Amino acid sequence: MDNDIRDALARSLPDLALIVRRDGVILSCVGGNAVRGLDTQEQELPGRPVSDVWPEAISSHVLQTVRRLLKTRKPATQRYQEGDLKLEMRFQVQGFDRVLVVCRDLGAGVTANDSGLYPQGSSAMLPHRDGFEKSLRMALDMAALREDTVGVALIHIGGYATYQRVFDSSFANRLLEAAARVIAGSLPEGRIDLPRIARVSDDVIGVVLTDIRTRMDADTMIEGIVDALKHPVDIDGQIFQLGPQVGVTLSGTDGERAIELIERALTTLDAGRRHGETKIITFYSDTLRLASLTRLDWQQELTQAIQKDELELHYQPRYTLATREIVAVEAFLRWPHKIRGLVPTAEFLPIAELSGLSVQLGRWVLRRACRDLHTLAQSGHPHLRISVNVGRQYLSAESLAEDVAQSAREAGIELSQLDLEITEQMLSTGRSGLAALHQLRNQGVRVLIDDFGTGYVSLGKLRNSPLDGIMIDRSFVEEVGHDHEARAVCRAAIALGHAFGLRIVAEGIETEAQAQFLVAEQCHEGQGHLFCPATPLGNLLDRVLGAGKGSPASVQRA
Repeated sequence: MDNDIRDALARSLPDLALIVRRDGVILSCVGGNAVRGLDTQEQELPGRPVSDVWPEAISSHVLQTVRRLLKTRKPATQRYQEGDLKLEMRFQVQGFDRVLVVCRDLGAGVTANDSGLYPQGSSAMLPHRDGFEKSLRMALDMAALREDTVGVALIHIGGYATYQRVFDSSFANRLLEAAARVIAGSLPEGRIDLPRIARVSDDVIGVVLTDIRTRMDADTMIEGIVDALKHPVDIDGQIFQLGPQVGVTLSGTDGERAIELIERALTTLDAGRRHGETKIITFYSDTLRLASLTRLDWQQELTQAIQKDELELHYQPRYTLATREIVAVEAFLRWPHKIRGLVPTAEFLPIAELSGLSVQLGRWVLRRACRDLHTLAQSGHPHLRISVNVGRQYLSAESLAEDVAQSAREAGIELSQLDLEITEQMLSTGRSGLAALHQLRNQGVRVLIDDFGTGYVSLGKLRNSPLDGIMIDRSFVEEVGHDHEARAVCRAAIALGHAFGLRIVAEGIETEAQAQFLVAEQCHEGQGHLFCPATPLGNLLDRVLGAGKGSPASVQRA
């Protein structure tokens, strides 16, 4: 066949085929004469990012999917909807760093329940909070023209955390997928055609309720969703109950802006959950208004504190127990508020998680810790390691490995000087999180399980995970002096660590007797108030390590 004829046939294909690189740049393309929504011609696409081709809500998810496939190496099919644009995209890995994306225009032949509600065949099946806010803003704009009310329903899926521990994150995500399908099937199609379901947090699904004229309309919709979710779902032949609880807000009476409605729905959901499983549906009310305003204030102030560098890190030294030599310091986040004083982490970390600030907060901690480690090295302690806690949402973020490498590079430290602490439950966070840990560990970063003994990690998971050490939870260490069960747990944890070739760290050591017990059991390292509480960097240098390079040479590599 003549090359010109072959090229003409390729260009006439209704589907658009793209080769997309990891960074979202289009390397080549062909066809697509029937695909709407293109902002440019076929011959102009190579060399341009996908963000130049489709709206941000679609292009950002396409880029996420490309990066995820380069890790999992498994094909995927997803559907998107933006306004009247309805697309189906199939993804297939092509080589080391590129993915074939075949895009088809679905036109008007897709129902509201299967276009844009959630991508098909994907573990990241639902849009996240940013996409939910965008859909809600669109619904509010459309409803204003019709003088309708828009509702926000945040649905907590009961048992998600338990299924995540007992099985793994991928299985728990499938459970959430099943819940999303049930919700989609129970919603009336309505007059506003847009994506209406998203994943607001780990176990909370958000739903945009449209075409509401009265409170009774909202009651009917919510009751329909709850009734549908009360039926058990079948996953691989196993039957599971979803146990929903719902927090609801309505535009007009409960707020006008998308962020207000979402935050107040979160407050409403929390209030309902505090009443136990008997309180299934909770609507926003005046009694919850003060709590909602407080949450929103906290979120805004925390965002400002991150941006203005108003947070602090305190450091607790970690010692080799046999020699009492400092080998590392662990970073603890502190928020010294100008008015409220020192804000407990137990108060602001849940706000960060629910408001989507966890990744931003984790990135700040990582960068500051790396800079402080460089300061320690310049002050005469070049062999110290630094240990940073990684949150669940940050571990699942695609930017973690890149953030760690960039933070170390900017601070001028080696990756081999960095420890990352995760919890047992996070070993089941999914392929992307474990892939990031494998990548970082191959580059020299150590990975430790924090609060070991309080989770439900299996021996198989422990054996196959990228780990270098375990940190025995303080609740067991503080009881070894008078509780034989606590001593047995510590002995078992230490023996397990030795069997797997892991570094063993004891947390919360407060007495010399506890330290001596751990030394006798061959625990490698320890930290606690017996040695030193968490303290600011300046105090650590002046009073613990000794300022300047002339301080005693008591620091060595672990």
